Amino acid sequence: MKVKTLRDHQNQYGKKYSKKVGDEYEHPSPETDIAFGYVAPADRDGEKDASKSSGTKAPAGNVKG
Repeated sequence: MKVKTLRDHQNQYGKKYSKKVGDEYEHPSPETDIAFGYVAPADRDGEKDASKSSGTKAPAGNVKG
C-alpha cells in the first residue's frame, strides 16, 4: 500500500531509510505505522487534512473585513 508520512520516522521500506513529513512510499504492512500516526494511506491526506475539506467552511461571500 502506498502511504504518506505524517511524522518523521525511519524504517526499511521505500527508497530512503529516513522518512520526512510528506514523503510517499510503498509499505507492505502499514497497519502499525498508521495506528501510531506515522503514516496515512497516500490516496487521502490523513485525518487532520480531511477536516479541512469537510464542507463546513463559510461561503466566500460571507467574509467580513
